[in-house]
Amino acid sequence: MKAATENAYISCLTCNKDIQIRVYSDSNHPQFKQPTVRYKRTKCCSRECQRVWQLQTPWEDRVGHEFADGFRQKMSKLSSENNPSTFPGVAVKISKSLKKYLANNPRTGEKNPFYGKNHSPETKEYLSRTKKGKWAFNQEQYARQRENTPKREKHHNWRGGIAFEPYGYEFNTKYKQQIKEAYGFTCQLCNVETSILDIHHIDYDKQNNIWTNLLPLCKVCHGKTNYDRETWVPICQAKVKR
Repeated sequence: MKAATENAYISCLTCNKDIQIRVYSDSNHPQFKQPTVRYKRTKCCSRECQRVWQLQTPWEDRVGHEFADGFRQKMSKLSSENNPSTFPGVAVKISKSLKKYLANNPRTGEKNPFYGKNHSPETKEYLSRTKKGKWAFNQEQYARQRENTPKREKHHNWRGGIAFEPYGYEFNTKYKQQIKEAYGFTCQLCNVETSILDIHHIDYDKQNNIWTNLLPLCKVCHGKTNYDRETWVPICQAKVKR
């Protein structure tokens, strides 16, 4: 037997316009005064209002925080149990095949699908708002990551703690600004022009602050020079203005 229903009105969550829906009118029905199946997900008067509402409202608020937490736990469990890359040998196989594919199909420059495009200000604001205060992993994953991450002497790039040594007194803001100006605020490895530059010590000695041992690099390139240091020394020396 078909359940009795009646008309009711709700307000659009975007423009507050009245929307007519059908609700269960039988007081004995377990979903009395609740929307019928057809109107259960109705929240906006049009697709345009629906799109605006989705952009302005975090996912947790749209589906409910209880459901969101349960869904994350469920997917985290499925990911850990069904991830083939955790099986012995599979991770190595995936890595090799992916490197081979990318070598033949690079996604840099004009071949990148997003080349020449930019996110709209509305999208940037939405992405920023929905990600603030969120972690990319839960507490259990964070603890496991810290436990498995090699530190100090166990790390392959450990240099006896020289990163914590102080710089020379002459390596001050005014001196670094002079170096940036001399190189036209340009990274000397990738040639990008930016005011946000690091001053790299070519021989990795923080006390050696002579002009020919310093080179302005962007954040990305400066990070690269922390690996294969013997290779980067001659490359950076060739870029110095004498």
